[in-house]
Amino acid sequence: TKLSATTSASTISGYKCTKYTASDANHSGSVWISNDFPSDLSGIWSALNIEPALNSAGLSKGMILKAVSKSTKTGESTTMNIVPKKQVVEDKNFELPSGGQIMDITPLLTQMMQNQKPEEVQKMLMQMIPKK
Repeated sequence: TKLSATTSASTISGYKCTKYTASDANHSGSVWISNDFPSDLSGIWSALNIEPALNSAGLSKGMILKAVSKSTKTGESTTMNIVPKKQVVEDKNFELPSGGQIMDITPLLTQMMQNQKPEEVQKMLMQMIPKK
């Protein structure tokens, strides 16, 4: 899927955004992306497997603040609005709890994004959870 820039621009949550469109055999949609967002989210986009589309549009560090997707088969649409919230988060909130472990969920995210059946995603989740 390739993002195509439009000439439509708007301000969302105080950030200047450009509207991009994309479509494939199953969906059409639009995203409003700000390059002014003060964070590098390329790691998230990579994990969600949308980094290639963002890169092709020159937006590897952009922030999606609004997305609209419509199924070309059912006509059902979904709208997502992101509302950035600035707040101080204490370092202790990122400490690993006693007995906790770090897990790579990239395979799970990749599989979920590829429209896998819910039971397959659940099976994969269960494989990732350590048995006691």
